[in-house]
Order: sequence, then structure tokens, then C-alpha cells
Amino acid sequence: FSFGNNDMDRYKRFGHTIECFYPVGSVKASIYKMKNKNLNIEYDISVISQYDEEIFQKTKFEDRIKWKSMEKMHKFLNRYIEENNVKAALLLRRNNHNAEYEIKYFDKLYKNNILYIKNDMKKMDAYRSVEKSDVIVDFYSTLSIEAFSWGKKILLCDFTNSDDYNDHNSTIMFREPNYEAFKVRLNELRNEPYDEYQRRTKKYSAYIMNNDLKNPPFKIIRKIIDNHLQKNSKRSF
Repeated sequence: FSFGNNDMDRYKRFGHTIECFYPVGSVKASIYKMKNKNLNIEYDISVISQYDEEIFQKTKFEDRIKWKSMEKMHKFLNRYIEENNVKAALLLRRNNHNAEYEIKYFDKLYKNNILYIKNDMKKMDAYRSVEKSDVIVDFYSTLSIEAFSWGKKILLCDFTNSDDYNDHNSTIMFREPNYEAFKVRLNELRNEPYDEYQRRTKKYSAYIMNNDLKNPPFKIIRKIIDNHLQKNSKRSF
């Protein structure tokens, strides 16, 4: 079971053989969507925190690379917020446990220019927050790709000069470590009408993340498992 056909192509590219492949989408995101109505936009931009103590300690070489890329993204975004007077939210990874350390880190980068949204996982606050955001900026996270499958505007910023963390195409990727280029790309995204954006990205979005609410992932998975168990039960007799 996977998010989309993109995952199947990745497995093939790395030499894996999968006998049965089911690109069903995100179980958790589909449950949220089925239980909640669409929300009005409250934030011009939201950025997804991927704060992790190990990454930000920068003890490993790969952690230093990710940290530098993410910090550059946050610095670009803070400058953009200051220059354009936009309402921005930072979606924290934590709710209460260790949230003060996460906030303390981002305070150094955003200097009161951003609203912190704590992540109550039981209430699915992260999904609620991205739905209330006009544009979502991110390094890489499942949450942004799930939001993309809903038709939300996303911009993944990766300045690592590699495909190790992001191998998506330019539809949603930004890789140029230049603030002026970042500003142009973000302005274009914000100014693009939603119907045009969704029409432009629909095919790629479905390729990355299946999103069929009429046939949600948990129903597909249950049906496939039931069929498999029934076949095995008949064989046993």
C-alpha cells in the first residue's frame, strides 16, 4: 500500500520487485477530510516545522546538510514576511512536550514575525492548519504532499544540491539558493488563481498522492485484506 504511483516508480528505480502494488493514498488525511468540512483561509503562508533535536545538533554530516537547507528556507521566508507584511503561521511538530525548545529555536529566526501553531495530534491540528493556509512552504514532509493532493498550493524548498531528500519535479520544487528568485517564485504562486493552479497540477498531484474520497484508503485496504483472508480460508479447506 502506498501514497501513489510515484512510490511504485521509486521502488522500480531502486531495483525492488513488488508483486502487488496498491496506490491508495493517505489513510490519516482521508479520515480527516471525511470528518471535516472545508475551512476558510486564515494564513497567507504557513511553513511546516521539521524541528528535530538530533538534526539541529548537527552531529551527522547529513544532518548538517538538511539543517543548512532548512535554515536558509526559514531565513528567506522571514525576510519575505517582513517585506510583504503577510500573515504567516509556523506549524510546530509538538504540542506541549518540548515545544518550548522548538519555539525558542524559531524565535531566533522569525523574531515575532510568525504565529506558532502547536500540534495536537488527536485533534489533527496540522491538517486543520494547512487547510486554512493559502500557500504551504516546506523542506519535505508528508503533510505538505497530503495538502497538495487536496489542491493546496505548496512550495518545497531544497538547497542541498541533491535528490537525496526530494526527487519531485519543478511543479512543486524550488532549488535556487537565491532570495530574489525565491521571492519571484512565491509571488507567482500566491498570485496564481486556485482553479488555474489545480488544473495545472492535477495530474502530478494524483501521481504523487491518490485522493479519492469516494473510495478512501481505509476501505480499499480493508477490502483487499478481507479478500485475501477469504481466499486463504478457502485454500485451507
